[in-house]
Amino acid sequence: MLAHGSRDWDFTTMNMFSLFEWLAMGALLLIWFTVTRIERRLDKQEMRVDLLLRQAGIDPSRPAEPSDHVKLLAQQPSQRIEAIKAYRRETGADLRSAKAVIESLQSSSDR
Repeated sequence: MLAHGSRDWDFTTMNMFSLFEWLAMGALLLIWFTVTRIERRLDKQEMRVDLLLRQAGIDPSRPAEPSDHVKLLAQQPSQRIEAIKAYRRETGADLRSAKAVIESLQSSSDR
């Protein structure tokens, strides 16, 4: 027995719920296949870019050289955060890498 006020579930409602579940699973599978295909294509593109960089004599694992503007900011301890932001904006580096570059600039200017 169903509680008072609850909706009766009949065979049609159950079939519709099943249909909805199958459609949702199908959509999720389609999304997963698409994302997987995009990731594979992106991996190939990254390998090609690395190859081109190496052929041009550029080490892709080495951080990009900071601009004069970034170097100037890094020399001023009060502008440390601005230097990190500027380096990230110019090079696309992640926060950890940018922070390491700016800290190395600051430590080399302290000597």
